[in-house]
Amino acid sequence: MPENAYDRLSFLDNSFLMIETTSPMHVAATATCEAGPLQTADGGIDIDKIRGYVASRLHLVPRYRQRLALVPIENHAVWVDDEHFNIDYHVGHISLPKPGDQQQLKASRRASSRSTSTARNRCGRSGSSKASRTLRTSS
Repeated sequence: MPENAYDRLSFLDNSFLMIETTSPMHVAATATCEAGPLQTADGGIDIDKIRGYVASRLHLVPRYRQRLALVPIENHAVWVDDEHFNIDYHVGHISLPKPGDQQQLKASRRASSRSTSTARNRCGRSGSSKASRTLRTSS
């Protein structure tokens, strides 16, 4: 972590950020996994256990607890500590209605990837979903 309370983006990173302002360039992926020891008694996923694990490892990658901000006058983006960091925002969970099939999962992922959020406020998002009849998660 730098001595200052911020870390300036590199020229290349800032260029990508400026391009994404007009043309979204984010990438999304879905992985289907067995629930295993994360399965709850009702067939769901223990999202709190996942959040706890991720939170316990955040000290290893301080950038994941930061957000983008603009320097006044210069209008250059910098990384700053996110005083409102909330693990629930970064590790989300949704439930699919029955039957919880692949078509519903794909529709759910399409809807979430069409989000109107900007690059400045959606960095580092991941999540899981519970299909009513299956024990699968996606991220």
